[in-house]
Amino acid sequence: MSININSGDILENFDQHVKIIAGPGAGKTYWLANNIKHILINSNRLGKSRKIGCITHTNTAVDTLINRLNLNTDKISVSTIHSFLYKNVVKPYISFIANDYGFNYEKLHGHDDVEIRISIIRQWLDLHPKKENLKNPFTYNQLVKLPNNMSALKNWLKSLSFKLNNDKKIFIDYDNSKALFLSEGSQVRINATTLNLLKDDFISFKKIYWAKGIISHDDVLFFSYEILTKFDFVLNILRAKFPYLYIDEFQDSHPIQVEIIKLIAEKETNIGIIGDMAQSIYEFQGSNPTQLLNFHLENIQNYTISDNRRSTNQIISLLNSIRSDLIQNPLRNENGDTPILLIGDLNNSLDFLKNDLGITDFTVLTRNNETVLNLEKIDRLSSGDVDLLNQVKVADNNYLRIKTILSFINSIEYCVVGNFKKSLSEMMKHNDIESEAFLTLIIFSSQYSKLKNKSLFDFIKQLKVDFNVDIPLPNSNTRKVYESISYSSFALSIFSESQIERYLTIHKSKGEEYNNVFLVDENLDYLLDFDIKSEEHRIRYVAMSRAREKLIISIPSLKDEIRNQLDSKFKIYDV
Repeated sequence: MSININSGDILENFDQHVKIIAGPGAGKTYWLANNIKHILINSNRLGKSRKIGCITHTNTAVDTLINRLNLNTDKISVSTIHSFLYKNVVKPYISFIANDYGFNYEKLHGHDDVEIRISIIRQWLDLHPKKENLKNPFTYNQLVKLPNNMSALKNWLKSLSFKLNNDKKIFIDYDNSKALFLSEGSQVRINATTLNLLKDDFISFKKIYWAKGIISHDDVLFFSYEILTKFDFVLNILRAKFPYLYIDEFQDSHPIQVEIIKLIAEKETNIGIIGDMAQSIYEFQGSNPTQLLNFHLENIQNYTISDNRRSTNQIISLLNSIRSDLIQNPLRNENGDTPILLIGDLNNSLDFLKNDLGITDFTVLTRNNETVLNLEKIDRLSSGDVDLLNQVKVADNNYLRIKTILSFINSIEYCVVGNFKKSLSEMMKHNDIESEAFLTLIIFSSQYSKLKNKSLFDFIKQLKVDFNVDIPLPNSNTRKVYESISYSSFALSIFSESQIERYLTIHKSKGEEYNNVFLVDENLDYLLDFDIKSEEHRIRYVAMSRAREKLIISIPSLKDEIRNQLDSKFKIYDV
């Protein structure tokens, strides 16, 4: 049985496991911050080295909660799950299992998104026990010497992830459909026979990175689970250190994370999980929307927050009309505009929105990055800006070269504006050794006044010659384009750290709110027959629920029968 509460309620009995179901705009962060403060003041279980742990899904959410707490105390630890496990499990205890996995823990310096490098793939293939069994058209030589083959392998290896089997044992999963590379109308797809030979030795591929002390976020979960299931004393230390542990956005948790939380909860630590099944949008990262619903601990108390503190009555009414499992109450109780539906070409919709409806302050949310890039391009062109990136993309069909250039420029520009964390993170994609990456940044920073006046071609040549970056020099017409564009003008056109993002994917908007949301979509089936089991439906629900004041949806076309069903919910315009 679930007890209804609101976001301002304080749970007097905090020494118990709790599950909080709360929809979008319910004030989850507000509730969490107030209850953490309450525990901090009233609990007698927080000694000199004992803390309240709070785990959130993103670094942005970490910063938001820290700001809400507004406390100067070392009794609270707020972090992502990966940072929490790295600090409290992996870093102090990985030496216990390092030999089992060829891990060089002396070189361990944090965790990050790990760039799959061609040089590492070659090294792995060279040592692979079945390389002699590889057959035409994907022999060992064909794989390592043909760039498109290596790119397809790289995409495949990017899909590797750790998962749990039915016996709660970890294995490496993969997606053979990703063993594909597309380039200018041609494609390379590695056949199943080749992949089946290679997949038997994924662990050796991982060990090449581990030997360098490099671990990904996924690796953090793997090593944490291995340590905690093999060494009970580490679990006991963790429980003693954190008598209270709260996990926000639990619906987005990785299954390995869920099992780790269950292990911690077996003794001493009180667990609090907070989330909403309808906002689970990270299945591609391994999360499962049912894990929130099915999560159970002995004597856990269930609560529901039904309020919506964010949106107008009209937006909440629309959200309630498509979702039946959680009906939200409008806490603001503020009337606003009826949601708007624009039918027609996207450019016409944007013009109509700005010029006819007079709405110029809005954030565009889309399902994919391609639409985001197209809209940013339209915006730049309409403002008179020269789209230099598009010029480069038209002239150069080498995607990896463009990607490398962008990454290096972003790293340098982040360094110049003082964001050293992001700068080093970008540079580490191309240099496994932190000290060397840092040295590269120092050199570029010291030469920045000269660098600004160089052409992009000279910049590429410097990367290749002076820093041994694996990037081919462009030739013929492609070279002419790179020679015609200066580093400074290109950097200015692609980099603006301080610029507020106006065009976002829905995934990137998760956890945020915006006054006016403009949702770009292709169909509206989620509005008529919402299926909470469908991730695509949940993604759209998340997008709509980001809006505080106005919600606008753009769609190319609409059948009359569907239009009639939506007529009472939207102001509909043909543009």
